[in-house]
Amino acid sequence: MAKITEKDIVEHLKQKIAYHLQEARRIELLLNAFASGDMDGGFNFDKQFGSDDKSDKQKKAGEKVFKPLEPPVEFSQNLTIVNKIAFALNKIGEGYNDEIAKVIADHEPEGDVKKISQLISGVLSTLKASRLINARKDGRKHKFSLVK
Repeated sequence: MAKITEKDIVEHLKQKIAYHLQEARRIELLLNAFASGDMDGGFNFDKQFGSDDKSDKQKKAGEKVFKPLEPPVEFSQNLTIVNKIAFALNKIGEGYNDEIAKVIADHEPEGDVKKISQLISGVLSTLKASRLINARKDGRKHKFSLVK
């Protein structure tokens, strides 16, 4: 059995301190990112679209009002998924998830409607919750359109 010396214990504790300091810095960065709303890879609707002035009722309820989406004139591979959805909705007027996905897939070189439909379903829900698009319940589905 190996004999543990005071030097070994001190070295081990120094390593633990260094590890925990590094973790504390990482957590502090995450906390600052959450507090500022500037997460890398995340989507911040406030920064992307800005907020309009709120009505008194919305101020009391604490709701945010966003500027309507401005769809791009031309489709490009470099568009964000939000702008691709806006482009598709502008083109078809209103449509279900799979109809929006079909428009996007028609403009993508390797567009798979099923994959795109799965990809945009969460984004559509977020846009609907943020009131950036309209959603009309039609049976079990929602029919989406741009806010005018």
